[in-house]
Amino acid sequence: MIDEQRHYLSYLLRLWQERATSPAVWRASLENSRTGELVGFADTMQLFAFLQEQVADGTGDGRQTDIGSSQETGTLHDGKDGVGAREATGPTT
Repeated sequence: MIDEQRHYLSYLLRLWQERATSPAVWRASLENSRTGELVGFADTMQLFAFLQEQVADGTGDGRQTDIGSSQETGTLHDGKDGVGAREATGPTT
């Protein structure tokens, strides 16, 4: 079972555009479908970097222990040291 988890990652991806910033920027969040952990990203580059980290060593176990995340609010992955910079707010309408 553990071996299977290492070869399969599943996330719910949410993308939204914040127009309050100039220029408008795309925000993202990933919810781990197995654990429910939620991680937010300030931009798509940070999202891509996080995904690359998850698969880089070939194990792909999906653990997010280096990122302080919360299922209720999520955190914003800063892409530098793995620590959440601020809460993710989710899509705005």
